[in-house]
Amino acid sequence: MREICHKPLVMRLQDRVPIRIPRSMMNEVDRIVSDHPELGYNRQQFVESALREKIEHIIVLESASSSRLPMTLRSHVRLPHRSLIEG
Repeated sequence: MREICHKPLVMRLQDRVPIRIPRSMMNEVDRIVSDHPELGYNRQQFVESALREKIEHIIVLESASSSRLPMTLRSHVRLPHRSLIEG
């Protein structure tokens, strides 16, 4: 019987690349995922989420420093934090 994949087609077809992460860092990820099932992450999802948050944070900082206009990120309008605009 064929397994049904409920992920969007874009996610299934997305090209992936291998990376190397220090074992101690991966052990900490595994501990967090194991100790906090309420977060709903597996190892892969945790790492992807952390990277995505870091990328989004840097994009916000770049946007705030290059202009004072709102930026668009993945179909969402994101405004720079008030402290970035005022500072």
